[in-house]
Amino acid sequence: MTSKEFKTAISEAKEVLKGKTLIIKFVNGGKIQKLSFSTLKGFGNAILALEKLGAGFGFVKAGNQFVQRGIYKPSEFQTVLTRGVWNEITFLATTVK
Repeated sequence: MTSKEFKTAISEAKEVLKGKTLIIKFVNGGKIQKLSFSTLKGFGNAILALEKLGAGFGFVKAGNQFVQRGIYKPSEFQTVLTRGVWNEITFLATTVK
């Protein structure tokens, strides 16, 4: 997914994302780095920095202490977020093509 599409989806869901732990799993070459944010501002700044590195973005899962729900398509993002009480949302950023 392009960074523009990703940022649009995040913008549309920003009210639901407030107060959640937002995690980015950043795949760069042979290493995976886990970035965790508790504010939308910190998350947004990280997205902009990763975008400058040429990263593509995607959705991984939403979870709480009892269950993890995968998000396999961008179209499922809003639906999954509104159909549960989630503490943590995980995203993917990768420079690997």
